[in-house]
Amino acid sequence: MKKIITGIGIATISFVFTGIAFAEYENETKPAVTGVRTTIVEKNKAVMEKRDTRPIAKDKKENLSKRANQMTEKVSDMIIRIEKHITKVGELIVKFESKGANVTDAKTHLDMAKVKMAEVKVKAEEAKTTAGTIATSETPRDAVKAFQDKVKELQVLIKEVQKHLVESIKSLKNSNENRTATTTQTQ
Repeated sequence: MKKIITGIGIATISFVFTGIAFAEYENETKPAVTGVRTTIVEKNKAVMEKRDTRPIAKDKKENLSKRANQMTEKVSDMIIRIEKHITKVGELIVKFESKGANVTDAKTHLDMAKVKMAEVKVKAEEAKTTAGTIATSETPRDAVKAFQDKVKELQVLIKEVQKHLVESIKSLKNSNENRTATTTQTQ
C-alpha cells in the first residue's frame, strides 16, 4: 500500500513540477521574432545589392540579349496574328452590315482595337530597341528590368486589344440574333 501511495505521490509531484516549469516558460519574455527576421532581411538585401554591382560576363550579356530578341520576335508574330483577326472582324462587320444588321457597337469596338493595336506597335518598337541595348549596356540588369517593364506594358495592351475584339464579335453575334428574330417575326 505504501508503494502505491508513493508512486502516486511521485507522479503527482512530477506533474505539478512540470506544470510549474511550463507556467514559468510561458511567462518568460521571448525574443521578438520580427527583430530576428528584419536582421535576416537586411542581410539578404546587402547580399543582393552586392550581387547587383558585380559585372556580368560577356557571354551572359549576349545570352540575355538573344533571349530578349527572341521575345521581341514572338511579340511581332503575335502582332501579325492579331492584325489578321482585326481584318477578319472588319470583313465580318462589312458582311453583316450588307445584310442589314446594326453593327455600330461592333464598329466602335473594332476602332478601339485598332487604336490599341497602334499603341502595341509603338511599345513593341520600344521593347525591341531596349532589347538591343542589353548586350552593350554598362548596367545590363537595369536594361533587362526596363525590357521586362516594356513587355508587361505590351501584355496589358494586347489583352485590351483582345478584349475589344471579343466585344466586337459579341456585338456582331447579338446584332445577328436580333436581325433574325425580327425577320422571323415579320414573316
